[in-house]
Amino acid sequence: MSPRDEMDELLEQELGSGDYDDESPQIGARRGAVRRRGGGPIDPETLPRLFCGIKPVVVPPGQTRTVQVQVTNPFRPEKLILHPQSQALFIEDIKISRVSQNTGDGPVPGFAFSADSVGTNLRGDTAQTGVGIELTVSNPNTTEGGPITLYGVFWGPAA
Repeated sequence: MSPRDEMDELLEQELGSGDYDDESPQIGARRGAVRRRGGGPIDPETLPRLFCGIKPVVVPPGQTRTVQVQVTNPFRPEKLILHPQSQALFIEDIKISRVSQNTGDGPVPGFAFSADSVGTNLRGDTAQTGVGIELTVSNPNTTEGGPITLYGVFWGPAA
């Protein structure tokens, strides 16, 4: 199965998982309730769930790459899913609108963002149109380990 087919299968699993139905009342908890124009609150159940694909990037052994993910609508990432082939990478940082979402000083192993990982939901800031998301990854392999291609997707509500 090609990496593209495997990613499509992972995306289908995520869409059917129901994960977002259980968590949607918490949308907006970080910065207060989402409000519609005119000031009234928006029911989180009615916010559309979106995905934002990450363009494939080859990361050579011992190297770090930063990927710019441009969003076309305001979007709040709640989950990052990496393709199994990409889970050998380390997530160095995720920046949303130039603000780091990493509260620690070390990288996170890519396998923490597998499609079936539990408890890895994000409550990121809202990515605005034109600024977007920066994902920095590193390949821990030595020269013998070879390059790793980053394939992934962010999931979350429109904001």
